[in-house]
Amino acid sequence: MKKQYVAMAGLKGYLPNYSDIFDTKEDAVDALLDLHEIDHCSEVADHLTEFGYSDLNLEVNGNEYAEIVELEMEG
Repeated sequence: MKKQYVAMAGLKGYLPNYSDIFDTKEDAVDALLDLHEIDHCSEVADHLTEFGYSDLNLEVNGNEYAEIVELEMEG
């Protein structure tokens, strides 16, 4: 089984405004941080790395949350 990581961001209660698939969790974290112009040494980065989820500030970041979901793919 191959693992892939779906990075998503958006408004709570709605379909994501952003989503993409990555081969590593680190790449997914980096993409979400870069998209929202968030420092890689921040609490958001820590939460995404450890829990796969972080609340964001809508006014500052343009989205209310960022999330990473791990998928196991056959093949």
